Amino acid sequence: MTLKTIIIDDEIDSLELLKFKIEKFCPMLEIVGHTQVPEEGKRLIEEMNPDVVFLDIEMPRMNGFKLLNELGAIKFHVIFTTAYNHYAIEAVRVNAFDYLTKPIVVQDLQNCIDRLLQVIANPTDDAKTKVVQDLYSPQAQESRIIIPTAESIDFVKVADVIYLTASGNYTTFALKNNQKILVSKNLGEYENTLLDFGFFRTHNSYLINLSHVVKFIREEGGSIIMSDGTSIAISRRKREEFIEFMKRKSIL
Repeated sequence: MTLKTIIIDDEIDSLELLKFKIEKFCPMLEIVGHTQVPEEGKRLIEEMNPDVVFLDIEMPRMNGFKLLNELGAIKFHVIFTTAYNHYAIEAVRVNAFDYLTKPIVVQDLQNCIDRLLQVIANPTDDAKTKVVQDLYSPQAQESRIIIPTAESIDFVKVADVIYLTASGNYTTFALKNNQKILVSKNLGEYENTLLDFGFFRTHNSYLINLSHVVKFIREEGGSIIMSDGTSIAISRRKREEFIEFMKRKSIL
């Protein structure tokens, strides 16, 4: 089995190095095109109909996410290549197969392609990519979420987020060490992203990090005690879902 492969990376050194590693260590990949220009990459994808695209994220004029958005339906496996690990959350949202951090280690590259071949050979409805699988692992909590405020842009580890609470069109992030960050976005804008990282919406006002749950109190409808001591109510209709969710994750 050979997979038609395209590489898109605006940095020539990174592009050539990845091309060399693929040709030397991944003979099952056939490089049918490569470019430093995102617009040219889009054209190559449309013309070559590749099986795999190695895609840099930070590129001038059109980043990797925008490129994919302009393509519409994605009929190939996306493997992001980037020097920045805080894009992992966005990678999940576009269903990327994998996410390799530069400089790309040969063993990581080979492991990635081995998994890809397994998925292609044994497709299943519930098959998950490595990116999604990793988001449920302890290592995933080391990923960072971008939190823009009026004064700054904070890059916060998912592991440090205990819960989020809504107040109208504003959301407060409650972090370790009693730190709070207020942002002018509603809670729903973070929900879809963070659910993939083991967060749970207890009701309209709270989104909690299940890694910080220390106790579930059954009395009076139920409440959840977080690692900072905060008691968070859970709606009646969410109670059983929460218990089953925790059991599936082998937390309870």
